[in-house]
Amino acid sequence: QGSEEDDNSVNLAAEFLNDIKVEDGVNYIQNPDNILVLVNKENSLPIGYRADDLVKPNVTFSFIGEHEKQLMRKEAAEALEKMFAEANEEGVQLAAVSGFRSYERQVQLYNAEIEASGIEYAQQSVAEPGKSEHQTGLTMDVSSAENNYQLNEDFGSTTAGQWLAQNSAEYGFIIRYPKGDE
Repeated sequence: QGSEEDDNSVNLAAEFLNDIKVEDGVNYIQNPDNILVLVNKENSLPIGYRADDLVKPNVTFSFIGEHEKQLMRKEAAEALEKMFAEANEEGVQLAAVSGFRSYERQVQLYNAEIEASGIEYAQQSVAEPGKSEHQTGLTMDVSSAENNYQLNEDFGSTTAGQWLAQNSAEYGFIIRYPKGDE
């Protein structure tokens, strides 16, 4: 017999969901190594969390030199390498801009934005420490030479941005903030 659930619904096992513990009104994720971890304004990583499988993917970066923002968790780095290789085979040049960001670095960025623009603007434009997807090591900001390696809305109209929008899901990635869903 069919279930009463919608045929398009997906039921995830508990091990794929955030395990949350509330402390002082903050939802702290107890299973931050979960590959499907959901980090946002409502769900915070443990203070100082750093994945133990961070590696540097073998892709083109928008900058020269070594930096922690080149790092990603191993599984995500391998997927990024495959995606960049496929894009390259199709004549599309992508550039990695910013991946892993430590809790400490996010504190610096958040405080600098507060100082420069005030708390209200900072809360809209920079993730609070512990609430940045970059800290998971599962995300990478991407741009292209065509867009002067900038991270802005213009990237979406470039050849590279359009290719990424059409193909990133095949490699396990999403466009986090498509126009209208900021």
